[in-house]
Amino acid sequence: VPGSFINNVNVTSGEVTQALGDAKQLDVRLNLAVTDTHISALSGGNNAVEGTYRTDDRLRLDTSYEVRGDTGTLVIRQRNMDERNGFNTTSPFVGELNLGLTDRVPVDLTVQMGVGTVTLDLTGIKLAGLTIKGGVGELKLILPAEGTFDVTIDGGVGSINITVPDSLAA
Repeated sequence: VPGSFINNVNVTSGEVTQALGDAKQLDVRLNLAVTDTHISALSGGNNAVEGTYRTDDRLRLDTSYEVRGDTGTLVIRQRNMDERNGFNTTSPFVGELNLGLTDRVPVDLTVQMGVGTVTLDLTGIKLAGLTIKGGVGELKLILPAEGTFDVTIDGGVGSINITVPDSLAA
């Protein structure tokens, strides 16, 4: 509920929706601060991303999208990222971010984790590449059953659980 208070934190919620447009491939960059995040595939439709969030008002989401040539670049970032000191972890409230990414075009995904649990169920996504920069918390990664892509993980503090489908050559 926008404007509600939990643990003395002003909590806000909202939706994230962005049309794919004429993009033939998608570059997605997520910069997370303090949130539990779940990413999965959208089934059909014309959107690059659809989702919801609930977070500390100081850590609201900023999104931008631009298509250049055949590539759409989607950046989703939590506010209050201090460029000198990194993200602000003073909030006692861990938010929620649930996103569906397009299954229509290849996706190159970069995730900068903050604090929290990140679940990337990439089943059904046409993954072109994946880069994860670790934070503090847990990473659960389910790779798609088919495709050729590179995965780079720079671990942080916490646990990493990766599921590689039997049909995918590792």
